[in-house]
Amino acid sequence: MKQIIKKLIPKSLLDKYYPYKWQYLNIKTLIKEYNQLQSMKEWKSIDKNNNPIAWYTYPTLEYLNALDLREKLVLEWGGVARLYTGVQGQKK
Repeated sequence: MKQIIKKLIPKSLLDKYYPYKWQYLNIKTLIKEYNQLQSMKEWKSIDKNNNPIAWYTYPTLEYLNALDLREKLVLEWGGVARLYTGVQGQKK
């Protein structure tokens, strides 16, 4: 299907379309996967389950959530880390 579309639509039009396509996909991911729209509405850093999240980038949160940090301390300077439960079993 993509090959047919590429053959039918001139390259100059496709070149204008693709940046908007990627922007749309990015916004869709931020809204659905990261709950960013709700987070902005409530003026809180929350995940898709409405739990508080630390003020890290999303890739950093995903990385930390994948680690076993039960015996470790994770420092977050100036945010809501004490409310963040994503780091499972973190020492207090």
